Amino acid sequence: MVPMSSFCPEFDKEIEWGNKILDELQKIFKHIVYLEGNHEARLDNVRKVVPISYRGYFRLEEKLHLSKRMIPFIRYNNWLDIGINFFSITHGMYHGATAHKRHYLACPNNIFFSHIHSCHEVPLQTRGVTKRATSTPCLCDMNPDYMREIETNWDNGFSTLTVTSDQNIYSTNNLIIRDGKLVLIDGRIIDGNKL
Repeated sequence: MVPMSSFCPEFDKEIEWGNKILDELQKIFKHIVYLEGNHEARLDNVRKVVPISYRGYFRLEEKLHLSKRMIPFIRYNNWLDIGINFFSITHGMYHGATAHKRHYLACPNNIFFSHIHSCHEVPLQTRGVTKRATSTPCLCDMNPDYMREIETNWDNGFSTLTVTSDQNIYSTNNLIIRDGKLVLIDGRIIDGNKL
């Protein structure tokens, strides 16, 4: 039998990278929630076809030590709800021109979703209240192998949500990385090319 440590070396590299990122994030943030995306969810399909003895090898929650780290794990297509009918976050499942509206109809709160990898905010009004469906930028390769050199409208970056004790007073920010550089709200530039 193949030793587990050499069964899938590329998967091992990604898990090692993920653990290093979580180690660094836990030095900065007191509370982290892991929202599973569609690519990680594919591990469920892998577990269905590999021999029983290898199924545990592909358990993301265990490989990233999420229980030990006390990091809640939100499965793909589920939502992290903040407040009461206030803000919900998901990886996302819809794409195309109606993605924002479809996510909002699935969960009529202010929402963040990241499935389409591009940054765009759509205001949606309901009963006199404007809510926003925001697709967040991504932190991934802008030209992955599976895209076969197809042009995309993807954005590198991330979004932030700052909340107060009054859920009607909050702020969202979308920070875009261009040419490896991130301009912070105060004007400082972080040059990823020099890190």
